[in-house]
Amino acid sequence: MKEAMGPPLTPKPYKIGIAPSHITTPTAPLFAERADDWDEVRKKIDFYKVYSLQAVPPDWATPLPVNSFAAFVKKHGIAVDAEFGAFRADGGAEEGKTAAKRAKAMHAWLGHRGLKLRALHLDGPVRRLMDCDRKSKGGLSLKQAAEATAVFLAECRKAFPGTRIGLITNFPNWHYSPEHPGMLGTWTQRSGVHYREVLEAVHRAARGKGAGFDFVEVDCPLNYYRATRNRANPSRRVNNPAKFKALQRWCVQRNVEFWLVVNYDTNPQRVAGKAALGARLFHDETLAYIRRLRRDGVFPDCFTIQSWYKLPAKHLPEEGGHSFMHTARDSIRLIRELYPQPDPVKVILDTDMSGDCDDAGALGLLHALADLRECELLAVVTNRKDLANASAAAADAINTYYGRPGIPIGTCKEKPTALQRTSPYTAALRDGFPNNTGPDDRAPDALDIYRRVLKAQPDGSVTVCSVGAFSNLATLWRREPQLVRAKVRRLVAMGGEFPRSKRAETNIATHPEAARVVAAQWPGEVIWHGFEVGQVLITGEKLKHTPASNPVRRAYELRRHRGRPSIQGGQPSYDQAAALFAVRGASPKSWEVISGGRVSVDVEGLTTWRADPSGKHAYVRIAGDPKRLAAEIEALMIAPPKNRTTGMTP
Repeated sequence: MKEAMGPPLTPKPYKIGIAPSHITTPTAPLFAERADDWDEVRKKIDFYKVYSLQAVPPDWATPLPVNSFAAFVKKHGIAVDAEFGAFRADGGAEEGKTAAKRAKAMHAWLGHRGLKLRALHLDGPVRRLMDCDRKSKGGLSLKQAAEATAVFLAECRKAFPGTRIGLITNFPNWHYSPEHPGMLGTWTQRSGVHYREVLEAVHRAARGKGAGFDFVEVDCPLNYYRATRNRANPSRRVNNPAKFKALQRWCVQRNVEFWLVVNYDTNPQRVAGKAALGARLFHDETLAYIRRLRRDGVFPDCFTIQSWYKLPAKHLPEEGGHSFMHTARDSIRLIRELYPQPDPVKVILDTDMSGDCDDAGALGLLHALADLRECELLAVVTNRKDLANASAAAADAINTYYGRPGIPIGTCKEKPTALQRTSPYTAALRDGFPNNTGPDDRAPDALDIYRRVLKAQPDGSVTVCSVGAFSNLATLWRREPQLVRAKVRRLVAMGGEFPRSKRAETNIATHPEAARVVAAQWPGEVIWHGFEVGQVLITGEKLKHTPASNPVRRAYELRRHRGRPSIQGGQPSYDQAAALFAVRGASPKSWEVISGGRVSVDVEGLTTWRADPSGKHAYVRIAGDPKRLAAEIEALMIAPPKNRTTGMTP
């Protein structure tokens, strides 16, 4: 069967979560008396998925011990996902509004306990839209049902700000057609509506309402994935790897993530009264599923290791016995082996943590990326004189909040004299949040921090992200040119405006002579992020949904933008854009990179781009919708710290 053409499918960063119990097996021991018995799984997962109705369950479902659960995930910095299925598109737009209110009410217990949903997995809309008849014979048309679903998605966006929202789709093996191999489902024969048509209709309607969905999650156990014959017509062959890859390409083309549940339907009739056999089958076949996916070239953005109703019957022990946590442990190990992640990007942040609060936002964003294992934050150095003498303490307060109080911090002792100011927030962060760094003039010298940190890293491994004056970088280059050549892989610099600035941008104007030195003499690759990039990326308002103990939130409350607190309506993301690029690089859906040239800085601080085939400089422009990129930045800014309670630097 010929696969649909589209973007190539390649390895990529991913997340791993677990969903024990499937509503039918009590989970209380996991969060109380045996909470330490699944340490390996706990430390390696990105999220724990609950089922929405478990907070106040019906008679047939097991309750979630919400208090011990909330205490556990907060203690260990585990994000929480939820699966919600109480929505039917045939109720129209009003049902969409009502269902979103119902979803908000069912998850209110999270907010009451200081938790926030990372992602909301919506079960049902895709499957139930299969009931819709194209010609609206006695019911809603597909277009009408998609519009109702779009209303539901839009209302969920309002009810769950900052939460990722996606659709679950099942892929049972029957009712296929030559035109849509592997993309059909149970209800297709009656309605003539197939999965791809449903997803396309909902995607189009949701975008029309400014809502959209962030991911499609396929819930298809190994039994169904590896089947090769149609259930309804055994003479018809099916190709499920082609089906998965067709959907994955559909997602790539629309900037939607492709998530996957990995498990095995243990067949209750086959294992009735044989719990041990069922548990062993679940363990072995779940691992076989992961191997098969990798062999078939399927690359999910997210793996959810999920039980199959009452099997495995036991959650523990983790170390053996084919329990759920044993399966989860072995599955995580196998995923890491078969889908090796790239090494985290080693980053030094060189920041003017004093005036604008986007420096605080950028540091918080880098910590969120470190929590995702995408970067390692090696050091923070400040480069502009803060008249409050508290920029280092403010950086340390943010590092401490994210559970990394040991990150080296240095301050520039050869500070530029231009644009000195008293910060509106650094003293408040110093005095109101835990930190262990003294005044700036007594902190280690930034040059000494650069020397010590760079010498300890492999050659060509460090990315420097500069989001302030160029004073530290000019000093580093003048005094340690060989160290720069040996250790620094790339410099990502927020400064200037491109292709030519009309006036001196702040980071250039703070120390023009240093900027000229870096632009003219820095020996390696330099990626410039001009003023015009961050100007249109408005973020920060959603920080109001983070705890008051978050120092980044406090910085946005105190720094004013256009006469109001930055947290009221947000402000430009100059520094966050550069920090995001420093770690995730030139993603085509986010950035257009203009390379093959050099940037010059004149005596007035004006920047100019000049084409030069031998040049190692580049500058960036935003590709696509700036709102989408801003949403990506803000989602990282408000992500809860994963390591906060441990106080350890990974």
